[in-house]
Amino acid sequence: MYTSGSMSLPKGTELTHASIVSAIISYAYAADVREDDRFLAFLPLAHVMEFCTEIALVALNNVIMYGSPKTLTNNSPKIMPGTLGDAQVAKPTYINAVPLVLDRIVDGVMERVKEKSNFMQNIFAKALAKKESQETSAFVKKLIDLMVFRQAIPGEKFSWVDLNVVNGYFLRPEKTKEAFFEMDGVRWFKTGDIAEIDDTGAIRIIDRIGDIIKLDNGEYIALGKIEMYLKEHPVIENLFVNAKAGARGCVCIAVPNEQQIKKIARALKLDASRSYRSLCRHPEVVANVLDALQKFGKEKGLRKCDIPLALYLSHIPWVPSCGLVGPAFKLRRKALEFHFQDVLKRM
Repeated sequence: MYTSGSMSLPKGTELTHASIVSAIISYAYAADVREDDRFLAFLPLAHVMEFCTEIALVALNNVIMYGSPKTLTNNSPKIMPGTLGDAQVAKPTYINAVPLVLDRIVDGVMERVKEKSNFMQNIFAKALAKKESQETSAFVKKLIDLMVFRQAIPGEKFSWVDLNVVNGYFLRPEKTKEAFFEMDGVRWFKTGDIAEIDDTGAIRIIDRIGDIIKLDNGEYIALGKIEMYLKEHPVIENLFVNAKAGARGCVCIAVPNEQQIKKIARALKLDASRSYRSLCRHPEVVANVLDALQKFGKEKGLRKCDIPLALYLSHIPWVPSCGLVGPAFKLRRKALEFHFQDVLKRM
């Protein structure tokens, strides 16, 4: 299997048969799959988690239904207005998910919540706060799921599977030596992630070492962290933040939600016959989205130096086949920088 190539060229990882079989058995044992469970598959089989999961589910004789990340929810970019997304049609009880897909599900749910009355929005906000609290009992959380969240979120369970550490990188001994080491007889892998331990003792991955950039004022910014927060805005489908060492600040290139862009165009009273592509190039639309992102970033607690100074809207979705994202929709920074090099120079 090959890595996503988010920071450099994809590297082949040497997975053993024992590692794959171990992952399949672990999933079958830990996921607690029932005979009547329904699995919605939308990640490519080039993604090792999806590969192992589907083999396990075939062995367990479970139903597997196939969808697409671009048609997953009612608000997905390839779903016509008024029609249902894959999750609503399939009604799965299990899915595998990656962060970007979860962000899109959250965006879809929040859009539905905004359509409700102020009273129902307050109920949802209080239920969510209660569900997230460490002090809320499991029984109360189940009641909240049944009474509130089952009405908004398709599906019941999300599952992840951890795989054994690989042998190394295929035909890349220098990279293998950099990333793997032994200490006290135990083999370790340097992931390149930056993590923090919260008050509950849980470890949270918050950024990548290669994503830390020093600006001209001496401040450091974390590109991945900025992307993580700004992607939560309902206008954004995907987003890439870029900055060079010594720059005045960062800029971003985003793939917007087509329906949201058309909604903005109507609010700006632009010509209704304009294409989605032309709207993405329209200065007023770009300025409107940039202003919304800047305000949203401040609301999320981003510092002044974290806020993007400029924005470019890309009308073409970033999918694995275009080479700008990996199988799990992780950004391929080098590929994005090369593809948008002329845009970045102008920004």
